[in-house]
Amino acid sequence: MQPIPLVLQLEGSSSECTPCYNARELRLGGADKLQQQQHSAEYAGIARQDAALKEDNKHAGDLERLAAEVEKARSFFTGTAGRIRFFHAYRDALKLSEQTDDTISVEGVGSHESVWIARDFAKAAISHGVSPNPALLKQSADGTLALRGLGLNDGIARALATVLPRLQHIRRIDISSNNLGDAALAIICQVVTDGCPHLESFDLSRNTIGANAARSIRSLLASGHRLGELRLEGADVDDSECVELTKALVGNRALTELDLSANLIGQAEALNYTNPELVTGPEAIADALNSGRFVLRVLDLSWNFIRNDSARALGTALAGVESLTELRLAHNCFADEPAQYLAAALHENTVLEVLDLSFNAISPRAALVIASMLKVNTSLVLVRLDGNPIGKAGARALMSALQTRGYESRNHALDRKDLEDVLAWMGLVMTEEHVGVVLGEIQRLLAADVFREPNDDSSQVHLDKVTLMHHFWRAVFCLADADDSQCISKSELKAVLHFLGIDVPMKAVAQAIAEYDTDGSGVIEQEEFIQLATQKFARENTAPKTPLCEHGNTPWKVPKSGHLDIVFDYEPAPPSTDQCGSDEGVRGLIHVLKTTPSEQERAAIFDVVTSETELFLTREQAHALLEVARTGQSRVENLARILPQVATPSDCCALIELARLSRTEKLDLMTRLGHAWGPLLNNATGHYSLDMRNPIDRLAARKLAGIANSQRLASQQSGGADTSQHRNWQNFRNERWQGNPIRLTPTWFAALNVGKLKEGSLQFDYVSTEISKHSSRPISERRFRIFLQMLGFGAETNDDPLPQDRGVNGDPHHPVEVADPYINPLAETEVDSVARHWREMIATSRRFISPSFYSEVYDGIGGDGNQVFGHTGKKDGKQGKKKGKKKGGRASKKELERPNSADAAALLASQLQLKPLPPTNPSDQYRKGVHSLRLLKANIGHSYFSAAQVQDLVAKFQPDDILRVEVVLALFSRTLDLQNFATVLDSLEKEECDECVYRLGCLNVFNSMTVDRMYTLNLKIYDERQMASVLVKLAIAEPGENWVAIPTFKHAAR
Repeated sequence: MQPIPLVLQLEGSSSECTPCYNARELRLGGADKLQQQQHSAEYAGIARQDAALKEDNKHAGDLERLAAEVEKARSFFTGTAGRIRFFHAYRDALKLSEQTDDTISVEGVGSHESVWIARDFAKAAISHGVSPNPALLKQSADGTLALRGLGLNDGIARALATVLPRLQHIRRIDISSNNLGDAALAIICQVVTDGCPHLESFDLSRNTIGANAARSIRSLLASGHRLGELRLEGADVDDSECVELTKALVGNRALTELDLSANLIGQAEALNYTNPELVTGPEAIADALNSGRFVLRVLDLSWNFIRNDSARALGTALAGVESLTELRLAHNCFADEPAQYLAAALHENTVLEVLDLSFNAISPRAALVIASMLKVNTSLVLVRLDGNPIGKAGARALMSALQTRGYESRNHALDRKDLEDVLAWMGLVMTEEHVGVVLGEIQRLLAADVFREPNDDSSQVHLDKVTLMHHFWRAVFCLADADDSQCISKSELKAVLHFLGIDVPMKAVAQAIAEYDTDGSGVIEQEEFIQLATQKFARENTAPKTPLCEHGNTPWKVPKSGHLDIVFDYEPAPPSTDQCGSDEGVRGLIHVLKTTPSEQERAAIFDVVTSETELFLTREQAHALLEVARTGQSRVENLARILPQVATPSDCCALIELARLSRTEKLDLMTRLGHAWGPLLNNATGHYSLDMRNPIDRLAARKLAGIANSQRLASQQSGGADTSQHRNWQNFRNERWQGNPIRLTPTWFAALNVGKLKEGSLQFDYVSTEISKHSSRPISERRFRIFLQMLGFGAETNDDPLPQDRGVNGDPHHPVEVADPYINPLAETEVDSVARHWREMIATSRRFISPSFYSEVYDGIGGDGNQVFGHTGKKDGKQGKKKGKKKGGRASKKELERPNSADAAALLASQLQLKPLPPTNPSDQYRKGVHSLRLLKANIGHSYFSAAQVQDLVAKFQPDDILRVEVVLALFSRTLDLQNFATVLDSLEKEECDECVYRLGCLNVFNSMTVDRMYTLNLKIYDERQMASVLVKLAIAEPGENWVAIPTFKHAAR
């Protein structure tokens, strides 16, 4: 309580002045002896009346009269009358001090009467050689003796100590800010201990407390005194004194408020490095709090030196505190880790109401933990965090915590153990405090239904391991996204990684953002961050290999006799990270490249490394190699050599973005890699026309073989249906080798180095059936708008000019045009790459080749899908030609399987039904559209799109020839919601839609929810026959007439 202003007391007690104490007498300052005797007699009479009144109250036991007596004793020293009385008492004290005869008795010595107390106080002050300070006049109505900052000296303090036990109405003593000495304070404390059992509050702040005073304070606290409040602010209390003080507090059941602010507590923390056994003041307080024998309700430790281990010990001790309701820790140094421990402890604390952590250098990471605590702690009503660098992330988390405080998510399936299991699965090690922060953020997002899929009305959110991993990274992103911009910068990403316990240099952070920062804005969006994180930390669930069985499920045992011949059947497969070289080995290679002086020698070393070996690189290794590759070639040429040796498509995409190529350079890179571009970047769907004399095309064939085999196994293991064209689970469609229809499998490509397979032309369509990862999300609308502008749609952009065609001769990276019987009829008046590409697409389109073309020839090959042309390549060559000559007449099944068969070519020519020839050359509109299409393929990277975005993107292209079909093929593998892909087809013209179904397969684009359309099916082709079966089943299962037109059926000619 602040003292009541003296002016108010003066006004309130002016009516209590006796007539003899008028202002004129006070101004005179002195009087004759007669007047002094009269005053003394009257003064003594008043004192005797007070004593008689007190005696009457004691015998009557009337509490109200006792209260009135206390008020009267207090009022003796208040107002103008009180001043006059005090100075009269001072005058009497001077008289007594001049008396030399000790035998004369002095009236009122030791009496509790106010008049004698004032006289004795003045006499004691005179005996100590100081002028009596009117200290006794500083009494307030609530029983406070307010002596703060009055400049008292030790003599006055000693004089006060002589009368304190007789001031029974005093409940609070404030002698702070008086610069009192150690001895005087010790005497006062001892007097309070022995003679002031009624005292409730004692303020010794801003005085010098030494060993004597500290000892007296400990005696006071250990004596069982009922003192409830002790203030020692700025009293020079160090760690050793704090330790002793804390020991005295243990067991004290009366003290409820302790102020130790602005002292030297915690200053000895640095000595712990040399003396680990040293107990600092905060550690002693923490031990006392843990003991459970503290009844403190308010503890003020502001403006001290609490930090590091001392701060952590104090913060951790708050978990089990049962009485403390207010803790003030302002202007210390809890900083990062200790503040997190404190917040974690408050998860379990249910009594603390006020917490002051102002100016403690609280970091954003610690603020996140505090925010997590606030969501579950419902006892706190005031938390001060003024002057802390909590940053935007911390501020946002705190505001969010206030909004969702005390909320219990409706999803009760999520608990801490589930999240810890996912962290272990990802290989992340986080502190318990940080786990609690992320768990709280996930609960907040669950409460906001952020994870709920559209049209999902269930009350539970499914949380398997992969889903919870996705939720984890989304929560981490939200914690880092301080301004709620749905994207984070380099500094925010680094803060996130530090929060997760991953310390990486800023350069690595910049590289991580560069992988997704397609527009150069320097930020990464939420879904991109989640995709990056899941690719980095997700662990593949590799199923254990089954035992080798001879019959049934019985494991085969090696016999004890006989001979065993083992033939390993190699099936192509895409490379994995297990085939990557070690970091140490790559560093050694880089060192060799750096130290090799000759450019020719460096080029030779680089050629060896990138010569399609079985040793692959990670994105980091490849990028480091690219940075030191000074081979005399351009950066694009070096990158084109390195990309095939990168292990995974995601790493290839990342490497391209890390290289920071311009759009022109990306187009150049894509041109150099030719048909290998799509398979390298996991966007394999499309049409392929491969020349086996070209090393890049052979590379594309090998990459596609591995992808096809991997996707076949994945489709079979998933339990899904076979959507292939030939009932063999393969994703190859409409295949031709040297103009002859064949059935491709991955093992066919194993014969690329044998016989005639070293040269020849191969055309086919490939449809990727890989299911996108659960964490994949379509690009944001902002990124999508930027993507459209880059393609030349929407806002004006400075598009890169169309690269100059390199021609055919002299460029090993450009496909060599091979004579094709179905392209030759077209007059080639234009020979640039766009014209060749256009003619290839037209020549292999549905409108140019009759749908019955492949079906008739495939039927001749065999309908079971097991016969595969060129499996080993051993039957190729002269032997096959001789057999063909002997046969004559109609071509047999085996002849159709072999390339360059004259009879097969004749059959092919007879089967071919040519449509009216299209124009000789592509239109200018097609050329412009192809440039945008090439930009799309070059810059799609690892982006995914929704069906709505694909539909919007396709609509930007003009319906010129087969252009929009090519756009659909380029985006099919990157469409996440394929169940909605029918909307893309419906946006096309009828001829374009049929062409897409022809190249992709009806089962790959079919959706049972959107079957209302016209169908033209060739029942000799497996997938179209299966489609017809599905439609028949739907027609039977659904009510009403579903086949609105009479089906037209035509038997095949025999």
